[in-house]
Amino acid sequence: MDIQRKAYEKLLQWKNSSERSKAILIKGARRVGKSYLAEAFAKKEYQSYILIDFASPLKGTKAIFERYGNRQNLTEFFNQLSVLYSVPLYLFLKPDCHRNTHNNYAPAPPARWKAGHPRI
Repeated sequence: MDIQRKAYEKLLQWKNSSERSKAILIKGARRVGKSYLAEAFAKKEYQSYILIDFASPLKGTKAIFERYGNRQNLTEFFNQLSVLYSVPLYLFLKPDCHRNTHNNYAPAPPARWKAGHPRI
């Protein structure tokens, strides 16, 4: 089994585990394919994703991390990144949820709630 496939399988294990609510760190030497692996995994396994190059992030990325990057504001954090990077994000619904979705994804809530708009 090649290293790339082994690493991909570890990412799948993480995705399917109860530890999914925690971030994952991909470590390795320079130029061995860590970014390629992460992006290939995101493209294949998720409906949408945001790729942030911290060496040259879009203007405003740092401010979003500073303002919303804590556990109390994760929904707003992802909404702000979604708007900045012009990428619609989707919430993954656990299969035991009582939602009628065939692919286990639902649109993420809007970045700004309108008065009287019910939250998902």
